[in-house]
Amino acid sequence: MAIKKKIPNLVTFLNLLCGLLAILLISMNPNGSTFLISSILIFLAAITDFLDGHLARRWQAETLVGKELDSLADITSFGFAPILIAFHLYLSNFGWFGFIVVFIYVLSGAYRLACYNVKKFYGVYQGLPITVGGMGVTIINLIVYRLLKSETILTYHYPFCLILILLIAYFMNSKIKMKKIW
Repeated sequence: MAIKKKIPNLVTFLNLLCGLLAILLISMNPNGSTFLISSILIFLAAITDFLDGHLARRWQAETLVGKELDSLADITSFGFAPILIAFHLYLSNFGWFGFIVVFIYVLSGAYRLACYNVKKFYGVYQGLPITVGGMGVTIINLIVYRLLKSETILTYHYPFCLILILLIAYFMNSKIKMKKIW
C-alpha cells in the first residue's frame, strides 16, 4: 500500500522529465524535428500532470511535497519549455523585446504557481492554470511551425503571436475564475 502512495509523485517526475527533455532537445538543435518532438513532450507532460493529481486524490496520497513537486514540474514543462520553443521559432526576431516576453511569461507562470500553492483550493481556479497556458503557447508554436514549413507565414504574423503569449501571461494571474473540469 505504501508504494501506491508514491506513484503520484513518480508520475509528477515523468512530467518533469518530459519538460526537461523538451528543453534539452530544443536547446541542442533547434530545427523542425526537435520542434515537433519537444511539442509532443509538452503534450505528454500535460497528460502526466492530469494523472498525478487524479491518482493522488483517488488514492488519498496528496502531500505538500507532491504539491511542490507538481509546481516545479509545471514551471519546467509549461513555463520554460513552450516559451523556449517560441523563442527559437519567432520571439528571437524581436531582439531584446523577445527576451522581455520570455521573462514576462515565465515570471507570470512562476507567480501563478506560487500563489496557487499558498491558497486554499475549492474547485475553482483564479486565473488561467499554467498547464492551459503552456498548452496554448505550444499550439501557437505548432501553428507557426506549420506555417513556416509551408512558407505561408509573413513577418506581420509574429507580433500577433507575441501578443497572444502576453495575453496568456496576463490571464494566468487575472481575477477570472474558472471551474475545475477534471
